Amino acid sequence: MSKLNRKGFTLVEIMIVVAIIALLAAIAIPNLLRARLNANENATVNTLKTLCAGLNSFAGANITQGVPTYPGAAGAAGAGFDALTSNSIAPPEPPYLELQWSEIAGPNNPPRRSGYDFTYNPQDSDGDAIIERFWIDATPLAYQTSGVRCFYIDEQGVVYGLDTLDVPAGAYGAAALIAAGWVVAE
Repeated sequence: MSKLNRKGFTLVEIMIVVAIIALLAAIAIPNLLRARLNANENATVNTLKTLCAGLNSFAGANITQGVPTYPGAAGAAGAGFDALTSNSIAPPEPPYLELQWSEIAGPNNPPRRSGYDFTYNPQDSDGDAIIERFWIDATPLAYQTSGVRCFYIDEQGVVYGLDTLDVPAGAYGAAALIAAGWVVAE
């Protein structure tokens, strides 16, 4: 048997290595993308809890006629998340939220974080110009790229999720959300 004097790899060896790398990539990439979606959704749930805690702290410190009062509609001066930051007309010390939550651009440009839009919805439930309730919607910026679920939280602090972008308008409160197909996302 004679000894071959080879330098380098054969074409078959290189093709086998490329096939193995392609197989590993085909297995790993979907898992990495799903991990990113899960991370975005978990960060969104935690952000909603932080926003709810900031709004409830604000309401506890701003009692009007014996009722805890939340900030008004976004876009108005000193309202929305803006009222909770140092960007407010009368800034709280210390602020309830980071400055990035300020809605300087108005209600048509909601704050974004972790691939989700966050929309603050104040509610005057009895027409006395005191905001007694709120809810926050979080919707993915790009469905199935930044997230696959929508989220909702109100002043009660329970986060609900829905596996579609067809968010029912006007659903408010636990009973209405559960009837519309929302599930607790915590």
